[in-house]
Amino acid sequence: MRIGVDGGGTKTDFILIDDVSGSLLAQRRAPGCNPSHLDKATIRRLITENIAALLGEVAEHSPAPDSGPQPTITHCCLCTAGAPPFWRELAAELASGPTPLGQVHSFDDSLPVLELATSGGPGLVLHSGTGSFVAARGPDLQPHYAGGLGWRIGDQGSAYDLGRRAAERALLELQGWTRPPRPSALGKAVCEQLGIHTAGALLQHIYDTPASGAVGTAVTLSSLAPLVTALAAQGDPAATEILHDSVHEFARLARTVSERLFGETETAAEAPSHNADGKNRADVREGPRIPASAQPLPSPHIRVGLSGPILQSETARHVVAQVLGPQHQLHLITQPPLEGLRQLLARL
Repeated sequence: MRIGVDGGGTKTDFILIDDVSGSLLAQRRAPGCNPSHLDKATIRRLITENIAALLGEVAEHSPAPDSGPQPTITHCCLCTAGAPPFWRELAAELASGPTPLGQVHSFDDSLPVLELATSGGPGLVLHSGTGSFVAARGPDLQPHYAGGLGWRIGDQGSAYDLGRRAAERALLELQGWTRPPRPSALGKAVCEQLGIHTAGALLQHIYDTPASGAVGTAVTLSSLAPLVTALAAQGDPAATEILHDSVHEFARLARTVSERLFGETETAAEAPSHNADGKNRADVREGPRIPASAQPLPSPHIRVGLSGPILQSETARHVVAQVLGPQHQLHLITQPPLEGLRQLLARL
């Protein structure tokens, strides 16, 4: 049997699959486990307790000890967000702990959606959820990761970034400094959702989020993203501008990754600039090496998966297609990341 853990800032999913068939045997869901949000002791407890509970569920249906060989865990795969050194340390602890977990791997949380996008072959995935990142497999089939810098820095194209821009727009409208000066549908919707209608009160609400502090601020702003995508779909100019600008910056990062790994493609409508000081260059990090599927090298068309609710919008997809250019074949990822984790586990 094989255990998979998919953990981010919002939730942590645990699955157990059969070694031979790859079928799902059990699964659990727990709160998020991002080290940017929680202390390490809490995360350790969350991971170990839920793995134990997952194994306990299976043990209830396993053969009696005297009826033959008992199922064993051959692999445990952690696909988690934030602080790679911490997760490698925790993986080592699990590997040497009292519960036999076989080979324990620590991967980035981008790998499940990358698996869904490319099935282990060359290509890219753009993921836009609470945060955002670009993940890719180059011609050598090894994974790479770009962006995912976290809400404190921005994560363009993410729910947090859309919400931050929406709050900024609403604040400037309340101050009377937008053009045109009258409130937009988006500005009104932000105020109505938060129940606040003055600039001072809105600023105080954003910066003085009780109890959860800065993390609470990120959650508050992320909750505004659906207003942006919904109103952009209805043609609101302010929402459309915010969605376009945020996704455009995100897509430029993806184009940089594509050019670095696959070479420059045919000229797109808008290509990213590469200044002498390095501004706008992607920080592309080589990912961990995992077994690669027997896949051909990329064709003249580069496969690109779009993951997350924001990239489901027609405006966002149009922006990505415009920035990446015609040699990139875009497709929407409709399966949940857990399916990508299951597929990844099956070929470890």
